[in-house]
Amino acid sequence: MSILIACDKFKGSLTATEVCQAIKEGLLAGLEKQGSRGSLGINMLPIADGGDGSLEVMQTAIGGKLIEANTIDPLGRPIQASYLLQDGKAYVEMAKASGIALLEEGEKRVIQTHTEGTGRLIVDALNRGSRDITLFAGGSATNDAGLGIARALGYRFYGENGEEIMPVGGNLSNIIKIEKEIDLPEFSLTILTDVTNPFYGKKGAAFVYAPQKGADEHEVYILDKGLRHVANLIRWQFGRDIDHLEGAGAAGGLAGGLVGILGAKIRNGFEAIKEITGLQEKIMEAQLVITGEGKLDHQSLDGKVVGGIMQICRSMNKYAPIVFTGKSELQAQDYFINQVYEIMSLASSTEDAIQHAASYLHELAFLFGKSHYSKYV
Repeated sequence: MSILIACDKFKGSLTATEVCQAIKEGLLAGLEKQGSRGSLGINMLPIADGGDGSLEVMQTAIGGKLIEANTIDPLGRPIQASYLLQDGKAYVEMAKASGIALLEEGEKRVIQTHTEGTGRLIVDALNRGSRDITLFAGGSATNDAGLGIARALGYRFYGENGEEIMPVGGNLSNIIKIEKEIDLPEFSLTILTDVTNPFYGKKGAAFVYAPQKGADEHEVYILDKGLRHVANLIRWQFGRDIDHLEGAGAAGGLAGGLVGILGAKIRNGFEAIKEITGLQEKIMEAQLVITGEGKLDHQSLDGKVVGGIMQICRSMNKYAPIVFTGKSELQAQDYFINQVYEIMSLASSTEDAIQHAASYLHELAFLFGKSHYSKYV
């Protein structure tokens, strides 16, 4: 019997590797209790969808060297952050330098944050000879349309009186001209994302995500107005229309802004990581698949890890996957899910679930191994 454990991170609690490890150890303990361990083979494949946590998954899959570089956080404070170099390609996770996890609760002021720190990581990779950059867009603290990254790459932004403007979210509407003042080597940039939101509007970056980054209702309108303005400016100066580009709203409009200014490409994160990690081939070899993520809801079925694995299993006429999650808003029988194991069925509170996620996953996997595994043999 061959089992593949391919899980995403449990955000704010466990990395994808830690999730897979907790489930594996619990499963083996449960099988030992039942006496069914036998010749069972369990393979772990930490997986991601292009958001925060993708860098760790990528290094596990392809190796490479983590590079530590001096940069700045979303509020401009000096920090060190890492990215991955492998065979001349650089993999940069924006959350490492521009992520919301870098800020304390009282510092979440998306109207003032920017992505220049992520841009500095890209510049460091260019200086080391890389000309192929993959950017994981997720977990951001920003709504600056990626203009902070562009600033690190040599672009400057000016107002109506010729004054230079720092491209934080609240300043976007004041920019009337973009100029490239520093020449860096040409390179290709691919942005991986797990969302399909447009650049602006009711389903765009500001309205959907800015409230999670500290914006009040008034600030959301300011940010959305700024994104509309940037879209017009890009069309006028660079001749690219990003208004209705799917995924342009990812990471506070970073994806759309960098497509418009740099000619970057947007790609579904799960699809790209699936290819790089050989996920489909590993599912084909497995008799049973276990997957999971921190919260299971309708978004899980649209371009994210659990939904993607469900589709692969269905296409191969395999058992529907077993899903481990912190909290579920889905009923397994209504979707292509075999069984759902939910931490909140054991935890006393959300805080308890987050703090002791590994122990609860171990316990749930033990239960599966001891009581339910035999029906798949």
